[in-house]
Amino acid sequence: MLILDKDPYFLETLSKRLALRKFQPFSSQSFSSALSLLNSQQFVLLLLDTEFLSSQDDFNSLQQIVVTHPYLKIALLTGKNKENFSNPLKLPTFPKEDLRDFWEFLRSFQPINIEEKSTEAETPSSRIPWIIGETPQIQELKKKLNKIAVLDCPVLIIGETGTGKELIAKTIHRLSFRSKEKFIAIHCSTFNPEILFREIFGEEYQYSNQQTRKRKGLLEAVNNGTLFLHEIEESPLMIQSMLLKFIEHKIFIPYGGNEEIKADARIIAATNSNLQEK
Repeated sequence: MLILDKDPYFLETLSKRLALRKFQPFSSQSFSSALSLLNSQQFVLLLLDTEFLSSQDDFNSLQQIVVTHPYLKIALLTGKNKENFSNPLKLPTFPKEDLRDFWEFLRSFQPINIEEKSTEAETPSSRIPWIIGETPQIQELKKKLNKIAVLDCPVLIIGETGTGKELIAKTIHRLSFRSKEKFIAIHCSTFNPEILFREIFGEEYQYSNQQTRKRKGLLEAVNNGTLFLHEIEESPLMIQSMLLKFIEHKIFIPYGGNEEIKADARIIAATNSNLQEK
């Protein structure tokens, strides 16, 4: 078992109690040292303080652990920050001030025999069965998709028409921590510039009685999920610049509005053109 916590006294106390229960605990006070331990030894359980999950980069690191250690069980410990903590990966969570549920969890915990499973280790193909093919190129593609998915960064997919760009985008979404949320796709070439603006960013408009109404755009409607933009090169430069601002700051201004709106969505775009020639 590996325990990741910043409090040395808590680490020492919990490690002693675990040792008395015949567990073999290892402890770490930093994400980097924990990753080194996970890569050098075989663990069946990672116990992680949510203080280490305060940024998107932290969640990316945790998601990378989930991908690279498929037989590792992960549980979280919450302290003072538990009220503000979200749990997108739906991991078992226990309060540090009362570990009774955690001890009950350990009593029912059934670790996987890693040595037996090592010959059945997941391959890129087994994790992405909906992409068919066993050629070296397809295997390399699947490896890249596994790595890209957990980074939660914007992605541009380039390929000819009919090569499966939306399938690739959906795969990235399904392998990411946003997989439980929405995936919405839109073709930028389908709309004229004004309607496309309204579709992506939403709009605000006033009635005769001066009341303001709002219609959510796709950035809000996707609700922490992924927005896929087909044929991004067909969108006007103004829209592209606003998308860049959203990617950098997670804010945008709707059509007809004058106040910034915060939202959270991953942007994946696709093109069948050589953008360097445009």
